Amino acid sequence: MVKALPTLQQVRTALEHTDYYREHIVHLHQYESQSFVLVGTGRGWALIEGYLLKPTIARDCFFKTFWPHFLILGTALPSFALVLISCERFCAVLTPATYNIIFSGQRRAALLATIPLGGLLTVAIGGLSTLGAAGDRIVANHYCAIITSTALW
Repeated sequence: MVKALPTLQQVRTALEHTDYYREHIVHLHQYESQSFVLVGTGRGWALIEGYLLKPTIARDCFFKTFWPHFLILGTALPSFALVLISCERFCAVLTPATYNIIFSGQRRAALLATIPLGGLLTVAIGGLSTLGAAGDRIVANHYCAIITSTALW
């Protein structure tokens, strides 16, 4: 809940200053901010309903609450995008001819499409990790952080 207030401020600032939308990092930060708002909303609702501090199992954390998914996507998508942007910048500086081949037109669009696919793969792996005995692990509360919503491996 405490994280939600500064995050809402960041989203408001991004919406008021439309020139920020031209920068990749601001898009990523805005998505991350929205995911943290949703996480705070989910945890706040659990607190209001009175079940936040009650024990649960890892599988229920992942499949019966929505915020672990946003936690995973809110950190994974910006990370994947930053890796792609960094590779693009390295390629542009070190080998401009290769940059023109790899990061042009449809190839760039295909590379950008790998970012949400990577996010979906990450969430799928998180869900699959709770299907075995690891999903029966008892966690202390419904806070449902990533580490308690997925298998420890």
